[in-house]
Amino acid sequence: MHRMNYPAAQQYFRSGLDLAKKIADKRYAAWNAFGLGTALRGLARLDEAKLLYQEALTQFRTMSQAAPASWVERAPSEIGAEALAEGSAGEVRVWLCPMCGSKFNPPQASALRSGKIATCEYCGTTAG
Repeated sequence: MHRMNYPAAQQYFRSGLDLAKKIADKRYAAWNAFGLGTALRGLARLDEAKLLYQEALTQFRTMSQAAPASWVERAPSEIGAEALAEGSAGEVRVWLCPMCGSKFNPPQASALRSGKIATCEYCGTTAG
């Protein structure tokens, strides 16, 4: 996720979610659902992302995890108003914080696109 490689992130978060559910670990299931939702959002698979965000939100609220729950609540509200950037071969890329899923603003997305580092204004996580 820190390199905005959403296809790879999707695979890892899906595996993590499957394993967390298999051992009934709600904390890791919530984090992996949130991460998978963010990866799918980065791949423009918004309907799937919304379902995973809802799953993560339910789990975080059940565990009284206010900060991650607020990050999950914020993510769907940004869908539809994404900061998009063109990737290779006409691919549309969304630049999202790997920790909280907030969108990077256009200057931050430009910095990330050129291989530089950007810091999320919402949670302070550095990506790039």
